[in-house]
Amino acid sequence: RKLSSNKGEMDIEIKYADKISSINIINGIFQMPEFTANVKVLGSRVDGQDYWDSELDINTSPIPIQIVKGYIPFNILPDAAYQKLNKLDPKNGQLTIAGLKYSSKKPDDFLMDMLLKDVVIGFNDLKKTFSNIDGSIRLKKNILSFEKIKGKYGKSNIEYLNGSIKDFNKEPVIDLKAASNIDLKDMLDDLKQWQFGRTWL
Repeated sequence: RKLSSNKGEMDIEIKYADKISSINIINGIFQMPEFTANVKVLGSRVDGQDYWDSELDINTSPIPIQIVKGYIPFNILPDAAYQKLNKLDPKNGQLTIAGLKYSSKKPDDFLMDMLLKDVVIGFNDLKKTFSNIDGSIRLKKNILSFEKIKGKYGKSNIEYLNGSIKDFNKEPVIDLKAASNIDLKDMLDDLKQWQFGRTWL
């Protein structure tokens, strides 16, 4: 989805020293149709270099979850992270990007911290939706971390889910803990349709 700002302001810093050109956007505040983004962009190029090195730092106001996938820069995500995020079907609620950091020199150090509020979301491999989801999620390298996630899956309640899913590019390692009130019939219905771990492969 093309980024379009109705209103914005920023400080631009342009420098040339020691054969290095730099163009920096500092204190950028951009009003999108659905949310506000605070942006910092650092760009530099050494004389004779045919590309620019860049660093990106973004945080936002709450974003309607339904439009989030359209704004995610999938081209800078690790391939495994892209595949997992592409399976999500966001339906309602809000997501706030507390911090998104990217450097073209260290693309594998991509980091995104997200806050969820009243989220309803589906997953292509699951029959039911997750609803009333609140909590924090961090995506760093090939690790998806969860902190104090609570909500519902079908008729099952999830309280304070914590932990991580590691090694997206290999066999995933799932280490999650939660206090839950599980509806066994709901869970058995899903187990008939997919093997444990299939969702993440």
